[in-house]
Amino acid sequence: MKIKRYFAPDMRQAIRQVRDSQGPDAVILSSRSVDGGIELIAAIDYDEDLVTEMADQAGHEEDPRAASGSESSPRDDGLEEDLLSLSVDTTSTPRGRTTPSRHGDSWARRPRDTDSPGNTMESSGDDPLSAMMTPLVEPPAKAKGRPSRKTEAGPAKAGTAAQGDPEDAAFKAMRKEIQGLRGLLQEQLSVLMDQEFARSEPWRAAIVQRLASMGVDHEVARTVASAVELDEAPGAGRFEPVEGWSEALRQLAALLPIADDDLLDHNGIIAFVGPSGVGKTTTLAKLAALVSLRHGQESIAIITTDVYRLGAHRQLQTIGQLLGVTVHLAQTEQQLKDMLRRVKSKRLVLIDTTGTNQRDKDMLDELARVTSTSAARVMLVMAANVQKAVVDETLSGFSGLQPQGCILTKMDEAASLGEVLSALISSRLPLNFISAGQRIPEDLLAASAPRLVQMAAAALEAPERYSERRPRSLSRARQSHVTPRPDSVNDLSARFTHAFTQ
Repeated sequence: MKIKRYFAPDMRQAIRQVRDSQGPDAVILSSRSVDGGIELIAAIDYDEDLVTEMADQAGHEEDPRAASGSESSPRDDGLEEDLLSLSVDTTSTPRGRTTPSRHGDSWARRPRDTDSPGNTMESSGDDPLSAMMTPLVEPPAKAKGRPSRKTEAGPAKAGTAAQGDPEDAAFKAMRKEIQGLRGLLQEQLSVLMDQEFARSEPWRAAIVQRLASMGVDHEVARTVASAVELDEAPGAGRFEPVEGWSEALRQLAALLPIADDDLLDHNGIIAFVGPSGVGKTTTLAKLAALVSLRHGQESIAIITTDVYRLGAHRQLQTIGQLLGVTVHLAQTEQQLKDMLRRVKSKRLVLIDTTGTNQRDKDMLDELARVTSTSAARVMLVMAANVQKAVVDETLSGFSGLQPQGCILTKMDEAASLGEVLSALISSRLPLNFISAGQRIPEDLLAASAPRLVQMAAAALEAPERYSERRPRSLSRARQSHVTPRPDSVNDLSARFTHAFTQ
């Protein structure tokens, strides 16, 4: 070990002498004020145990000039930077040398074992220089033989935090690569399982493939195919199911969650929520027309809270005039409460809400306040002509409103229906109505699982426009749940039906 004593007028010059003479790896063993300046003792190629022993001995030496000298020693604004630079440079010293650190809080706060005046500079907690120098000469008592790994890692983390840890970046890259490999293996395993499934049960595999072509989710298709139990008949060199496809459609229909209550006979408040452009207002008008036909136009009231879309209130006012139903506008929460008190005698109150982005948390929170204020039954309106990912995101985004049912619109515009059927099966949200056109109220149908599955299968087998097949099926469905009531209501039906079919 090479030990050398330095004298300088101030600490800055003393540290500069140490750096110039012994390099950045030098360690300051002690410092004190003397006549004419500062005395430093520094070492290089030191033995850790010997340094610790010398530091302890130096702490017991009394110097009557130390206390007064430390108070009158000059302070320089750049002193801490020089000392920190010297300390940080020593973090790379080899052979387990003691690592000086400005961040050694546990060391800097540890009091000296002696209160001698000669130790004032080293132990002063108020002096930032002492706080930085103490770790250089006093490691923790439990680490006499070897600095702890935790203490050595501290300055390294501090030094690399600003510029990014290359090991951390490498770890993230490795984790990303592992995730990619995992996904690739899962994909390959799925392919192998499908191949084995096709070899062992070819007709079930054919059902899965056909359901997948309808847009049905793979897991749902496997569940449906596994539930089909039929005899197999060989033909044309392969196995073909006997009425297997019809049984698969029945199993698919059995999985669909269909609401068991009729909204037309519902008493209370229903709030229509959903994304923009899915047809909430038109669907509300269709339902209002059906309720008017069954229970009379005095049994229903409409409230709109949509103050964002231009013309939304005027559109509902026009519909209300045609139906003979009063339409109210509520722009605030208090207005909504007042309107609900005003129409509390009505059998059914329908609330039209603002179209909301399923990703907009603020708008969803505002919508939640509307539904909670009205204590309404929430009905989620979704379009069937969108991707399954959009349907899944819509179901997830509006789940906080706790919808009790849903209505599917734009059924006539969907190229395939398997995606939305799979989403309903996964979410278990009951389906109340489907809408397959713009006509009021003819194109609003009560949900039926067999009808939905037949529509999905028909779209696969005959991809022509649904409107070409619509009139016959919808006329039968309309007769099943729209029962004419008093003559005055029938006259109203003729009036508004004519107005909307021009």
